[in-house]
Amino acid sequence: MAEPVGNIETVAPIPPPVITGEKKEHSNIEHPIYRYDDYNEEIQGVLPTDEEFHTLRRVSDKIPWKVYTIAFVELCERFSYYGTTVVFTNFIQQPLPTGSTTGAGGADGQSGALGKQQQASTGITTFNQFWVYVIPLFGAYMADAHWGRYKTIVIALAFAIVGHIIIVSQHFPPYRRTTPPH
Repeated sequence: MAEPVGNIETVAPIPPPVITGEKKEHSNIEHPIYRYDDYNEEIQGVLPTDEEFHTLRRVSDKIPWKVYTIAFVELCERFSYYGTTVVFTNFIQQPLPTGSTTGAGGADGQSGALGKQQQASTGITTFNQFWVYVIPLFGAYMADAHWGRYKTIVIALAFAIVGHIIIVSQHFPPYRRTTPPH
């Protein structure tokens, strides 16, 4: 017989087997979690019996702060991705507006910079999407085979931060075009 794993308080006893077709009987006292008057068995399933309720493992009701941190970082990453891909399309496709040195919208409000038209814009944006979805496979391999989860996340975030610094630094005066194109 195998040794139990973990702390005895966190390991729940195995509930008795349920025979197919067996109807669960509930006690007449109200269930500690659900009120019977607003419970729909067809939608939410069969409630556990009193024995199952007392023997099944409890799920934590507090969310660890790490989960909030991961959710916040993912939220920032999504804002970063969608915020930059929309800008890529306009700045690749549209020409630099007349009189603009930054690419900000001209008289018609249309921003742009490179003037490479729609085909180049779509190609570069599609490659960017491909790259965004393929690189995590490489990251997963590096995390599993070489670096571990934490080091891989730190290195990936370092690359992302450097990329954003490069994008933002292009708007500082030394890198800006000082005269409109001819």
